[in-house]
Amino acid sequence: GSIAGLVAYSEARRSGKGDVPYGEGNPGGIVATESANNATVGGGFIPTLVLGIPGTPPDAVILGALLVQGVRTGPTLFADGANIVYTFIFGLLLATVLMLPVGLIIGRFAYRAIVRAPKAGLVPIVAFMTVIGSFAIRNNISDIGIMIVLGVIGWIASKRGFSVSPIVLGLILGRIAEQGFVQSWTIGDAMDDLWGQFFGRPLSLAIIAMTLVSFIYPFAPQIRHFFHSASAGPAPTPARASPQKFWADLVTFAVFGAIGLVVLIQAAGLNPEAAVFPRTIAMGMLVIVAIAVARLFLICQVTDEPITGSSIRRVSVPAIMLLAVLAMSTVGFALAGLMMALALIIPAQHGRLSGSVAATLTLGVAGIILIFTFGFSEILSVPLPPGQLF
Repeated sequence: GSIAGLVAYSEARRSGKGDVPYGEGNPGGIVATESANNATVGGGFIPTLVLGIPGTPPDAVILGALLVQGVRTGPTLFADGANIVYTFIFGLLLATVLMLPVGLIIGRFAYRAIVRAPKAGLVPIVAFMTVIGSFAIRNNISDIGIMIVLGVIGWIASKRGFSVSPIVLGLILGRIAEQGFVQSWTIGDAMDDLWGQFFGRPLSLAIIAMTLVSFIYPFAPQIRHFFHSASAGPAPTPARASPQKFWADLVTFAVFGAIGLVVLIQAAGLNPEAAVFPRTIAMGMLVIVAIAVARLFLICQVTDEPITGSSIRRVSVPAIMLLAVLAMSTVGFALAGLMMALALIIPAQHGRLSGSVAATLTLGVAGIILIFTFGFSEILSVPLPPGQLF
C-alpha cells in the first residue's frame, strides 16, 4: 500500500495540470494516494491466503490473527476452508460498495473537522504517530532516531531539488532489489553468461525498455520545449547562480562522491556475492555525481527553494523528538511520548492563546496521546518499553 501510494502520487504530481500545485492543497494527491492504497487490498490477499506470505503490512496482522485462531493459510485453505475464503471475498466486495456512501457522508464532516483543527494540536499528534509507528515495526527505539534523522535529511534534500518519493521508494524496495540483483548475478556467474542473464532474455529486455521509457517520459515536455525554443529563436540566458550557492552545490556533490568512494573501498574487502550490489550502486552514484558536477560548471545553475518561517521553530521540532527518544530509557516510552507531544505544542502554536483555550488544547492532545498509547500497548500488543524510573 505504501509503495502504490507513493508511485500513484508521483505519477499524479507529474501529470497534473491543475492550478493548485501538489503538496499545497491539491486534492488530487489524496485521491491518487488513497485510491492506489485501496487497490492493493485485493491483490495483497492473494499471496496471503494462497502462499501464507503477507502481501502488505496489514495482511501480516491478518495472517497473525488467522494463525492464532488455528487457520492455516495455503492451498489447503481453499479446499478445506472455502467458507473462510469466501468470507474475505464478499467482505472486500461489501467494503468496496460501502466505501462511496461512507466517504461522501462521513468524509465531508471529517474533512471539515481536520481542516479546522489547530496546527498546535495536529503537529504533536502526527509526530507521536510517526514515533510509535516507527517503533512498532521492529520494537526498536533506535529506529525512531533513524526516522527523525532521515526526516531531517529528506527535508534538506527536498529544498535542494531532490524529490522525497524516490528516496522513500529506495528505502522500501532496496532490500528487494538487492536480493533480486544478487540472485541474478550469482546465476549468471555460475552459467558463465553474466551479460546474457541480465540483457539476453526477452523479459529482461522488456523490463529494461519500460524502465527507460519511464525514465525518459518525464523529460518529454522539456525536450519538446527545447526543440520549440530552438526553432523559434535563441532563448534568453537564465541568470547564473551566486558563488555561495555554486559552492554549496559543489560541496554537496563532493560529499556524495566521497560516500560513493567509501562504499567502493569498503566493498573491496567483501566476498564477490556481497560486494556486487554496493559496488554497482556506488559506481552508478559516482557517474551521476560526475554528470551533475559537469552540468554545474557548464550552466552554473542550482536548485534552491526559498526557506521561510522561523528557524527556531524548525530546529526545535526534531530536537524535541530526539530528546524524547533519549529519555525513553529513563522515563519509559509512554511518559516520554506524552512529554514530547506536550512540548511540541509550543513551537507549533503561532500567536497567543487564552488560558481556557490553552488548557483545552493541552488536555485534548494529552488525551489523544494516551488513547493511542493504550491502543498500541493493550489492543495491538506492542511492547512499549518501560523506563528505569517508571
